[in-house]
Amino acid sequence: MTRDEIQNEGLYYAESYKNVIYEWSTGVGKSLLAIKIIEKSNENWLIVLAEVIHKENWIIEFKKCHKEYLLDRVKFCCYPSLHKYINEKNYIFDEMHHLFSDKRLEILSDIKVTLQRFIGLSATITRTQKDKLKEILGNYYIHKFSLSEAIDSDILPTPSVYFIGIDLDNTQKCYKFEFNSQKYVMCTSEDYYKRLSDRVEYFKLRFFNSQNNFDKLKWLKSANNRKSFLCDYKTEAGKALIEHIKSKRFICFAGNISQALELSNDRIISSKTTKKQNQEYLTKFNSEEINSIFCVKMLKEGVNLNNIEVGIIIQLDNVNLYFTQIHGRSLRSKFPTQYVLYVRNTQDENYVKTALEDFNLDYVRFININELI
Repeated sequence: MTRDEIQNEGLYYAESYKNVIYEWSTGVGKSLLAIKIIEKSNENWLIVLAEVIHKENWIIEFKKCHKEYLLDRVKFCCYPSLHKYINEKNYIFDEMHHLFSDKRLEILSDIKVTLQRFIGLSATITRTQKDKLKEILGNYYIHKFSLSEAIDSDILPTPSVYFIGIDLDNTQKCYKFEFNSQKYVMCTSEDYYKRLSDRVEYFKLRFFNSQNNFDKLKWLKSANNRKSFLCDYKTEAGKALIEHIKSKRFICFAGNISQALELSNDRIISSKTTKKQNQEYLTKFNSEEINSIFCVKMLKEGVNLNNIEVGIIIQLDNVNLYFTQIHGRSLRSKFPTQYVLYVRNTQDENYVKTALEDFNLDYVRFININELI
């Protein structure tokens, strides 16, 4: 299907159903479709955003379509302020995966009293989220067009996706595993990971038996410590990879701020950096004054980036949406390349499996880092 055909099909469902979710990949045109829906309806709409900065992107989209006059019928708010807008009639929920906290779902139940039209936009939402939505809205229609479908249809360029496997070391004892403040043992990275995993399983079982919130917190903290270790373990491989592709325009998604600082002491976009500085880096990147940026839990959605040749993901997580969003950021050149680092025989392999659930494996190669560098 062409992009225009998908747009027309999407518009048909908007006219046929009161509540529609568009699970569309980046590049297919979720914003464009929403603007067409607003135009055809001749009614007022509220667009709910993940972040304030996304409002400007929407206004740019209206102007790009020469539909800025429609802004007279549009209001914007962010998800944290949704409770102030429960009496609107027509809603567009941008990046709607942000809707599913218990508090926001309660607000949606209040909104339903006056709700006439519900339009949800997201790259992907989970089955659990869909079930929660059905409990509140009743019936709704889902129109899905995945990242792989967008690539297969030539809407997005065909990427080369490399999953780079790294092995834990079993020879050098350079990791300090602490049992308590006084007792510890020096471990290899392989042994250290095993001990972290044993601790995760211990608190997991303990919580399942006790259903105690304290045990749950200990379980989640230990799982997060294990994930942080895997992330940090890949820093040196990340440095080598960046050295290999430094002549390209690239975006690197680091796992944490300390890792980003090791990979680059500049051009870091994160929640710890001022909004002004983040915007300056984005502007310079899109105008090609700089050719690389390093992101920590930012730029996954709602931001347009230009001509990215290479994307690097240091740490995946166990949510399919994460890979879909980040990979979509990187498909911004004619021949895009994506590198994903993972540690073999660890929880990372489960993260890889989750990331590739709905992705065409024809575009994927699993390699060793020494094949590349």
